[in-house]
Amino acid sequence: MGCDGMKWLLSLFVFLLLLSAGGLTYWQWKGYQEVHASEGITSLSQSIDLIKKPDSLIVEQTFHRVPDQLFTINWPETSTGRTCPMENCERISEDLLLLSEGNAGDITLSYTIPVNTGQPIILDDWVVTLESADIHFTTVSITDQLLSGGQWISSLPYKGAETLELIQYTAFEGRGNAGELVWLQTPLPIYQTRNMNIYSAQEPEVEERSDQLKDVYVTVVHSSELSGAKLDEILVLQDGYDPSSVTRFLYEKYVMDRYNVTQDQSFLIDMMISGIFGVDPLSDKGVQAIEVIQGELSGEEQLEWESWLLTIEETLIEPAIFDQKFSALTGEGTTFFTDNSSSAEFTPYYSIDSRVIEVNEEPVDGAVMIYRDGTTYYLLTPLLNALGYETEVNGDSAVSVIKDQNTYMFYMDQPSFTYNNEQLTLNSSPVISVKGDPYIQERWVQRLFLTSIDKNETILISQD
Repeated sequence: MGCDGMKWLLSLFVFLLLLSAGGLTYWQWKGYQEVHASEGITSLSQSIDLIKKPDSLIVEQTFHRVPDQLFTINWPETSTGRTCPMENCERISEDLLLLSEGNAGDITLSYTIPVNTGQPIILDDWVVTLESADIHFTTVSITDQLLSGGQWISSLPYKGAETLELIQYTAFEGRGNAGELVWLQTPLPIYQTRNMNIYSAQEPEVEERSDQLKDVYVTVVHSSELSGAKLDEILVLQDGYDPSSVTRFLYEKYVMDRYNVTQDQSFLIDMMISGIFGVDPLSDKGVQAIEVIQGELSGEEQLEWESWLLTIEETLIEPAIFDQKFSALTGEGTTFFTDNSSSAEFTPYYSIDSRVIEVNEEPVDGAVMIYRDGTTYYLLTPLLNALGYETEVNGDSAVSVIKDQNTYMFYMDQPSFTYNNEQLTLNSSPVISVKGDPYIQERWVQRLFLTSIDKNETILISQD
């Protein structure tokens, strides 16, 4: 077959693959434009053509219907040979880092990604991005003119593959950005379900999925070639097909896709999966958090919490939103979800009293009162400074408190302290650490520093 004939067949193949998605793409574009217009984010679709060479990948990426706006261009870190290959390049700056305002239309950029031959190819950060632009639909077309065999796998849904006289062709398309792309030396059979493409040498046992997951797509690969590979959007199984791992991955994709939760928010993802799907948390931290929720909320409040999780608006979810809802249910302020989202260690639950704290009728800047495990604590440093004591925090383990000839040394989270070099042992810790800051029990504020505390609209602390 001649070259022209081969190109015609290839074009026909592409057309048939993409025809079914054309109308859908347009309406998706319309919907995303409406959602993001108020957020200052432009929604675009893109098509990516990739040609496999012996030691590189030639990429031609087209952003469709780019409006008359200014965008910063972010190139893949490993990319070389960056250029604008088409005639509509007047909007591209000379250094190829800026897309200026101008006539709306398609913008095409070309670049090369170096790859190592003779081993699997794994690509994650491999496409150009435009700042302040959100990609809602992507088409990836891969051409292998080397007839090198192997198999391309994408985190996007698989659309089809074709081997012609001199080339191999593979196509993927789906919602979102280009995601991850992998090339394996040894092809695997593909098992397709409603929302999964499973690449495995053995036929998998596929479980029935709830309708709630019908729009969630995942790619699953069972291959020793990817042993040790760290992929976020493709689930790699090493020891056979595990339905429970696949289900968990679907849950994670559901939460991240619907609520725009980023992958580094593993604590929030764990909490949402547990609340929405009624399954046990995956992490020890998540188990402890569920115990807090069950301990602090009544049965009716727990039902409202779970219902709220299902009805959160599909927008960017932040830990503070969970704190606000939990505070509304308990009637007490908390930063529990924010604390545990930003720390690797579990931060126990405590509630925050929002009332102003006064010492001798003067408001104390930075003073905080909290409740933890039924005990009242005060942020030590601002309160004792207001009472006339000098304080010094020694690392994250001890606090010294000095006034006149008296010196106290408190050891955080230890049931003891020293007074003028005499050690005293107690039944509980007078000072605890909360996110690295020392908090002192209310009763020891009263007993050791001779104060009385009156709680009404404000918290009034007076020296006796």
